[in-house]
Amino acid sequence: MATENTSRRPGGGTGDPGGGGSGAVVNQMRSLELLWGESPRPRRGPKPRLSIDRIADTAITIADTEGLDALSMQRIAGELGYTTMSLYRYVPGKAQLLDVMIDRAVGQPPTPEAPDGTSLPWRAQVEAIAWAVWRVFMRHPWFLSMQFAGPPIGPNHLAWMEAGTSAFTRGGLSDVEAFCAFAFVQGSIRDWARAETESAAGAPATEGGSPTAPQEQPESAYATALRTYAVPDRYPTLSRIVAAGMFDPPQRSGAADAHSEEDRGAFAGVESESFRFGIVFPLRRFLDGIESYVAGQG
Repeated sequence: MATENTSRRPGGGTGDPGGGGSGAVVNQMRSLELLWGESPRPRRGPKPRLSIDRIADTAITIADTEGLDALSMQRIAGELGYTTMSLYRYVPGKAQLLDVMIDRAVGQPPTPEAPDGTSLPWRAQVEAIAWAVWRVFMRHPWFLSMQFAGPPIGPNHLAWMEAGTSAFTRGGLSDVEAFCAFAFVQGSIRDWARAETESAAGAPATEGGSPTAPQEQPESAYATALRTYAVPDRYPTLSRIVAAGMFDPPQRSGAADAHSEEDRGAFAGVESESFRFGIVFPLRRFLDGIESYVAGQG
């Protein structure tokens, strides 16, 4: 999946302790060796029982359940039953481990096919890949808290880029146009997924770490604020949207009515109301625009 990639740290940074470009280049080269299986295996000592894949999978489990703040080489080593120093025989540092984690976590992209095994139309392929991108973000929400310093370079990331770009080329775009179109779709999904996970996290705890009284959930609070301040004489369009129930959790009745016909297509089985609400309609209108653009070029 074509997320922006790194030699990075959670929240930003390039992983270059010296602050110059040479350290970042060295870190990137080390990451490439690990991602593409070019890093030499440890030669000393008994036959290794660890592997970079096992280390990364353990780290992914920790990040999935507890977030990136809980992730450290010491914690990973403890989960595996090894010393912290033993991990450095397989991975130079946390920045390189994050690169491997991200590539392993995204896995391979889907290969959308019709029931008879033939390829789906290009729009259906884009929609299937878009839904798969969303599911990756929902399974691994820590992706969304990371800031990246460059394009993806691992084998799985490149496979997502290939799948998404090739789907758009089947719609008639040039290779470069298709790449830009897929990047736009994925970026939109990432932004909506980030908003969804932040909303799902709930209201912040009060002083001391836990609420002293029930608190209104963020979506409900937002809807309440809009009903109060989005008055018709100043925000006529927005006030009509609010009145239609667009921001009322959990049903978002206006969105559900608007997308009922759309949901009978490739997204009919999608259970995520947030995805249908925030992605399906704009994605399909974007694809309509692509079709119109390609027809005009002919």
